[in-house]
Amino acid sequence: NVLHARSIYWRTSMDLGNFAWLAVIPALGFLVVVHEIGHYWVGRKMGIKIEEFGIGIPPRAKVLFVRKGVPFTLNWLPLGGFVRFAGEESGFDDPDSLMAAPPRRRIPVLAAGVIANILVAMLIFALIFMIWGIPNPDRIEVTTTDAYAESVGFQSGDQLLEVGGQVIGPTSSVIEIVQTSGGKPIEVKVLRDDEAVTFMAAPLYREDTEAYQYGIGLGPGYDRVNPFVALWRGVTYSGEILWSMVAGIGALFGCLLG
Repeated sequence: NVLHARSIYWRTSMDLGNFAWLAVIPALGFLVVVHEIGHYWVGRKMGIKIEEFGIGIPPRAKVLFVRKGVPFTLNWLPLGGFVRFAGEESGFDDPDSLMAAPPRRRIPVLAAGVIANILVAMLIFALIFMIWGIPNPDRIEVTTTDAYAESVGFQSGDQLLEVGGQVIGPTSSVIEIVQTSGGKPIEVKVLRDDEAVTFMAAPLYREDTEAYQYGIGLGPGYDRVNPFVALWRGVTYSGEILWSMVAGIGALFGCLLG
């Protein structure tokens, strides 16, 4: 749903996309460490003996510190982390090992990693909503502009109110109006710095896309909210994503079994 000068857009995307996968490494590492912190914290509360908390994958680089008899280590491969409970590699007869613990103590430890990831996701989304606001699909804003778009009057941050005399709803309606204009000037009304601004702008025919375009990117506007609303939205949005994942997995199994 982006009305954009695609030659510029795709060129930039390709330049950055070659290295975008590198961002997965620290992100995945962070999620795994959070996951293991959940296991560690609940394991301590349940009285399970812990032999090591490692950041990264062995071989070991160094021991960072020792807390309550548990060495916290830094390992050479920066791909997450681990918690080694008693009984996994040694001390199989230790009564305080994870496997020796009854289900009422063992199950919370095993579930703690996933719960920790969910709680952190809620906090991250809440922080995002607190800083940038909550997306409002009823508001369409100009997110990017190229040189031509700026020359005809668009600015990043403009909220589209009317294009060609039509009140703006879905982004697709803007694209349809512009592409069927035949290059004739269209009256555009935007909200800029809390003031309505109206100007005439003729779309430019782009040879690469074979369509009339302004060279602007469009996206939803964001509503500023207080921290309590942002926190609640972080919780509900995480729940929506989790439910979508569960529903998707259920649908996949339904297709395989059907």
